[in-house]
Amino acid sequence: MVVTDSDVTVVLCIVFLVGVPMIYVALMYLPSFLEKRKRKNGPNHEQPSQDA
Repeated sequence: MVVTDSDVTVVLCIVFLVGVPMIYVALMYLPSFLEKRKRKNGPNHEQPSQDA
């Protein structure tokens, strides 16, 4: 199997087109997801320093 420059370009384009939206979605949803997990762990998530 011979890999040519055009094959590499096509693969890179596919990876780019698939990867960029996934990274964008991850950046959009990760903060709210982490915030939900924090809320679940402790009721006073607003004052974590006064936990003890």
